[in-house]
Formats: sequence, C-alpha cells, structure tokens
Amino acid sequence: MLIVEDSPTEALLARLILERQGYQVSIATDGKEGLVKAAEEKPDLIILDTILPRMSGYEAYQRLRVDPRTADIPVLMLLTDTETTDTPRRLGLDADAYIAKPYTPPLLLAGVEQISRSNGRQPEDADLFEEERQRYHEELQKARREAEMARQAKSEFLATMSHELRTPLHEILGMTDLVLNTELTPEQRAYLLTTKNSANALLAIISDILEFAEIENGQLTLAADSFDLWLAVEKTIQIMIPHAQEKGLKLSCQIAPGVPRDLVGDPVRLRQVLTSLIGNAIRFTEHGEVAVGVEEIVPSQEKAGGEAELHFHVRDTGIGIPKDKQDVIFETFRQADSSTTRQYGSIGLGLAMAKKLVELMGGRIWVESEVGQGSTFHFTARFQRLDQALHTPDTTAGATEPEQPWSLRILVAEDSPTNQLIAQANLSKAGHTVQIVENGQKAIAAWEQGDFDLILMDISMPQMDGLEATRIIREREKQTGRHIPIIAMTAFALKEYREKSLAAGMDAYVSKPVSAGELHRAIAPFLKKAGPGELPEPPRPAVDLHEALEVVDGDVDLLEAVTEVSLAEYPEHIAALKEALARQDAPGVEAAAHRLKGVLGNLGGLTARDVAQRLETMAEEGRLDGGEIALAALEAEIERVVAFYSDPAWKQKAVES
Repeated sequence: MLIVEDSPTEALLARLILERQGYQVSIATDGKEGLVKAAEEKPDLIILDTILPRMSGYEAYQRLRVDPRTADIPVLMLLTDTETTDTPRRLGLDADAYIAKPYTPPLLLAGVEQISRSNGRQPEDADLFEEERQRYHEELQKARREAEMARQAKSEFLATMSHELRTPLHEILGMTDLVLNTELTPEQRAYLLTTKNSANALLAIISDILEFAEIENGQLTLAADSFDLWLAVEKTIQIMIPHAQEKGLKLSCQIAPGVPRDLVGDPVRLRQVLTSLIGNAIRFTEHGEVAVGVEEIVPSQEKAGGEAELHFHVRDTGIGIPKDKQDVIFETFRQADSSTTRQYGSIGLGLAMAKKLVELMGGRIWVESEVGQGSTFHFTARFQRLDQALHTPDTTAGATEPEQPWSLRILVAEDSPTNQLIAQANLSKAGHTVQIVENGQKAIAAWEQGDFDLILMDISMPQMDGLEATRIIREREKQTGRHIPIIAMTAFALKEYREKSLAAGMDAYVSKPVSAGELHRAIAPFLKKAGPGELPEPPRPAVDLHEALEVVDGDVDLLEAVTEVSLAEYPEHIAALKEALARQDAPGVEAAAHRLKGVLGNLGGLTARDVAQRLETMAEEGRLDGGEIALAALEAEIERVVAFYSDPAWKQKAVES
C-alpha cells in the first residue's frame, strides 16, 4: 500500500495500523512524490489525503487516473472534517472509497477491506467480515454522535468564555478611553495608555484563541470577494512599517512582474497571514531587515485558466530556527524555544493559525532557516482571477438617498451600568440623542412609544435577551411596513452568534469591547446624509505629508519647526472657539475656526482643515446650530494629527517622501 499524507503523525498512525494487519506500507509526503511512487511501485492500494503540499489530493487523483501505469489502482481518499463524500463527486472524481479524518483503526481497516471486496479479494470468512464491518459502522455512528455532542459543548464553553472575558475588557477599555478624553497630566496619560495597550494585548490573545477554535471546529469559512492584491499587500506593509522602525529595521516588499492584481478570494485572511509572518519576523530580528516577496507559480496545463496560485515569502535576518524545531513551530502553542514567550512576548498561536488559514486558501506553509542566519517563511495560496465581465457599470450613481440627520435618536439596550455609561458618553459626544434601557422587554416598550432612528441591542440581557427582542420587533414591523436598523452588541465573539444575530433580523454586528471608533463605523452606514455639523468620513489619512512638505518646499527640518510651533499654538485657538460657541458669538467662531484652518493646513491635516472650514462657513452664514457637533468632530481630527506628529517615525517618512 502507498499512503500519500503530509502529516508525519497521521502517516505513522496509518502505517502502524496497516502493518499490524500484515500489509506492506510505503509513504509519500506530497502529491507529486505520491505520483512518482505510485508509478514506480504499482501498489495494490493508494490511501490519498486531499490536502497536500505542492499538489492537492484531488489533482493527484486526476493524474493517477489518466496515467496508464496507475489508472487501475484503487484509491481510498481521506477527507477532512469539512468535506463530505459528495465533495469529490462535485469535482468530477469518483474514488473507490472515502473515510473522514480523524479516523479510528477499525474505520481505516474497514475502508481497506471495502476496496478489497469490491476488487474481488474476499477475506477468508466473508460472513465474519460483514459482521465486523457492521459492528464498526455502529461504533462509528456512536463515536460521531459523541464527537458532535463534545463539539457542541466546546462551542458553548468558548462562547461563554468569550462573553465572560470580553465584558470586563470592554468596561476597562471603555472607561480608559473616557478618562483619556479628560484633562490629564502627562504622567497620568502615560499610565492610562499603558493600561489601554495591555488590555488591547489581552484582547488580541483572547480573539486569537477563539478564532483558532472556530477554525478547528470548521466554523470559519473564507470570503469570495474581489480585491486588489497589490493594494492588500501594500496596506499590510504600511501598517507594519512603524513596528519595524521602532527596532531600526528596514521593511521592504517586492511583487514580481506579471503577478495579477484583480483577484477573487479573502483579502482579510490573506492580510492576517502576512501580518502574522511579518510581525513574527520583526519580533525575532534585532538588526538588519525584513523583506516580503510575491510571485506567481506558473499553473500547470491541467489547472483551470482562471486560477492564480501565488507564492509569498517573508525573509528576515533574525535569530533563526534549529532544523529539529522547524516542524514544531507550526503546532498549537509550540515554539522553537520555551523561553520565547518571556523574551519576545509570543504565546505560540500565530503560526498555527497561519497554517490553518493557508490550508483553507488551498496552499501550504513552510520555513527555511539557519540558526543565526535568519529565516524565510514561505506560503502558497490559490485565488480566482477576476473576470472582467464581472465589472458592470454602476447604474445607481445618479440616485438620490432620502436625507437623514447626522444627530440620530438612538435606543441602547444594555444591562451593564458601566457599558451604559460608556455608550451614553461616546454617542452623546458625537451629537446623538440617547435613551438607555436594561433589557429586551423595555427595549420593545421604548421602541413602541418613542421615535428612534437606530437601536443598539446587547444580545445577553436578563428577562429577555436581544435576539428575542429583535424577533418581536421584526414581527410587529410587518404590520407597519417600517424597518428600524438594529445593531447587535455582544461579547460572544464566535461566528455562530454573528449568524444568530443576523438570523434574528439584526442589520449589523459589533463585538465587545467596542471602541468609540468601531461604534461610529457601525453606525455610519445608517447615516445617509449628514447635516451642517457633520463629521465627514475621512477619505484621507490624518496627515498628507506631501501636502505639508509642499508648504515648506520639501524642507523636512523646517516642517519639524513649523510642527512644534503649530502644536503649541492650536490649544489656544480651540479654547477661543469653545468660548465663542458658548456665547453664540458667530464672528468669534468664524475668526477662531479661520486661524485653526490655517494651522491645520500647514501641517497637512486636510480632513481637520475641512472641518474647520465648515465651522467657519457656518459662522459666516450665522448658523451655529450643530456647532457643538462640528467642534467635537474637529477635536477628534486634531487628535489624529497630533498623534501622527507625536510618533517620531513621521520624520523618516517625510525624508523618504
């Protein structure tokens, strides 16, 4: 027998099971090697995994059938837990037998015997075999039922853990943000920022564990969106550049000529893998560089013309990985050195998750490394080329949307007093009118009595949860013909709860802890047209360095001096603007907004400059209604500009520009 299996553990298990029954076993670790061995050794049976490096089991099966040397060899295919026996048939394949992984010894032997019988090779006692086969089948069904019950229990446990951990984190982050928006000493601000960073780090670990559990349970599926590959890679690099610069490392990227741009796949998961590998490279590199490369693997003639198989690599000049540890690092919570967690702050989950995601994208991941000489992580992924026929003209460009005010009337259903306070503060600062209720029953009553534009609905509440409340609201709306947007808020972060929210009739979903920015982004799609005090959705970054450099004729040192003066000057203008608004002094508002507009324009803060211009125009026309909303928007944009120039890396970016 020939076993084609890339997992050393799975291959060894199958080999031991079969050799104990007297079979002679050979092993191949990928699809191409399997084809070679099958042609040379001509085994009586091939046991073929479906997910393999270099060539999938499905493609290997097709080649086995067209090669006269292997066409008649029976094949037992090993399916993953997310595949069914219909999967190969949908691809036009028809193997001799199928079994699902992970399998038991009786199940594997039953599959082998099934093929033996179908090929006329009866065991000595056929009746005994049939009896054994039936017993194995019953045991298998029982094991599957028990496994499904265990999976459901695990899923419920993870959902509960998610809620219990995320709820206090939401309160910590929310209250920290509120305090950061008050007057603080530099020392107090530094302490709070450290607290916020630590809470975010803990949240990231929790999210990684839960997402990995979703992948393990087969609950995570990939999107099939059209996207620009070059832009996806570029955005990832831009996000990681500041982390590299903090350690004095050079981060570069090279996309080979001919790599297609327009693809169909899941750009979010692709960026997640790249971010994990680049972050890993930066973490374990003290000097030198991190280089990212992308090239297309030339497709074979058997592959569909619309498919693109890409090869990505991330090379670093870091500490390197010993040869005997290079397979271990892709296992869950495993690292090359047990001291890594203490020294570099990693829990050993990123590479395991990257491996799972790469496999979902139809590829494989591996590493080449020498201790002290750095490492190169490789992975492949398959996408569909975007059919140009899919690009249809936008026929709705001229359509007009009904006007809706920026200041919404929002009903918040939330049982936690801390979360109520956070939602009230964040939404009120943005100019929205907020009413708070603490359970689903009161949410229904308030909705029936009030006139709201939007409901933020927590899922887990006493007396009546958010899912049930939403179902009742949607049912009663059938009589009125109206539809109020409902956004789910929950600390249950698993995919099934997102699906439950949407199935109950909710329009969107946000996971706790919800930052002010995430909350506003969730609300933004329901703001069709903003009023005079709107916060424009920023199409640009906080600072346009090219614009700022043009003001000083490309002199970076001069821009640095201008920045110091401007950042010291703007608080005075903000104070004057607030005082003028409090007095409803239109000329005073106009003058202060005009000065801020000039200061922000000199710094390249174009979005902030536009908000200041809007305030200036409102005051010039004598319209100060909505001025407080516009002021809040202006302060938020100025904070983005200040944050940009507070990062020392801006000067290096300016020099590069």
